[in-house]
Amino acid sequence: MSATKTDLLNILNLAADEHELRAWICRWLGCETPLPTPPPTTTPSLPQPLEVVTLQTFGDEMAFPAVGLSPVRAGIVTVTIGGSAGSQPTDTAMLLDTGSFSVVVSDKLAATVGLPQGQALQVNGVNGQSTAYETTLDITIGSHTWTNISGVIMPGYQGMPLIGINFWEQAGLAFFLNPAKLRLSIYPDAVEL
Repeated sequence: MSATKTDLLNILNLAADEHELRAWICRWLGCETPLPTPPPTTTPSLPQPLEVVTLQTFGDEMAFPAVGLSPVRAGIVTVTIGGSAGSQPTDTAMLLDTGSFSVVVSDKLAATVGLPQGQALQVNGVNGQSTAYETTLDITIGSHTWTNISGVIMPGYQGMPLIGINFWEQAGLAFFLNPAKLRLSIYPDAVEL
């Protein structure tokens, strides 16, 4: 038996769902028994995230003309930065930067918050090598706070504070960024995303 395009289209149009489509195809082929239904496929579901926050901006173009870099897409989240006892926790916007190893704050923000300035070290960044100072800080995103996160204070740095990859490692976290919904979901690191 040869099928025409019209025959197949008629079968597709008459069937209300996959089960009925299988029955129509079976009738058309002259099957004695209906075609077996394949087992249902299961889609693994993600566990509940620890925190879901809305990004302030995603997809705005940010350029770094001083070093000749092309515009990049940015994910910006509002956080609260704090430090040791006696510090002044401060709300600020931070750029999610998986290309940065460390959490980076300016000396001005560090002074406002009261972050401790530790040992000097040489760091390499988009502007070349410069001196930075070790610090530890607390970062609150949504209703969760992660404490004693290593970071660096960059004297003269005028860019947006950065959440570098070390934050996720030290806090034992994984994240999923959904640019279509402007959403950052934070999970325990044990979750396979």
